[in-house]
Formats: sequence, structure tokens, C-alpha cells
Amino acid sequence: MIKERQIFNNGVCDVYKFKSNAAIIPHIKGLRFEYKTVGSERFYKAAEQNHRIEDVIRIPAVNGIEANMIVIINEKQYTIVQAQRIKDSKPQCWQLSLEERKKRLEIAIDDT
Repeated sequence: MIKERQIFNNGVCDVYKFKSNAAIIPHIKGLRFEYKTVGSERFYKAAEQNHRIEDVIRIPAVNGIEANMIVIINEKQYTIVQAQRIKDSKPQCWQLSLEERKKRLEIAIDDT
């Protein structure tokens, strides 16, 4: 049963993967997203693991999304702390718990 209809109308983000410890390369660019509420339970459970969840977003269900990848929204860099597949929404999507990065990573020009 479908619980929720996703509209992804809050903005556009880019997802990056690591090339090295200090550089990232594009994985998927131009993904529309929808902000979700950071619930208090999620916030405190993350804090127990020394994470600070800044935002929770939903993106369309694309392949290859994993924890520790980088999401860029409005030039801010976030680490994906948790990626959850939401199967009971239409369309299916990923829910990403994001922690803002204190140290910005360099975006590699070429992906070799």
C-alpha cells in the first residue's frame, strides 16, 4: 500500500563519490529532492554515534546511493550518514540523513 506521494519540489542536489581522501567526483547530478523533518528520535540516535543530522531529504530511487557519499545542496557539502530505501511511497525513493561537512572536499575535474 502506498502511504505517501513524493513531489521532490524543494530543490536540486548533486551526489558525489570519493576519488581520494580529499577529492570527490560526480556520481549523479541534478537530482530533485524534498526536505523531510528531522525527527527528535533520529536526531538523538545520531548524536549517540557522534553525528549531527542537519537535514533529511528524499530523492528519486536511483542506483548506487550509499552512506558516506557526499551531497551538495546550494554549495553546502553534506555526508550521507544513512540512506534508507522508501518502498511504500510513489514513486519509490531514498531518504538521506545528512550531516554538514566541516571541511570542504575538492571536486576533481576529471574522473580518471
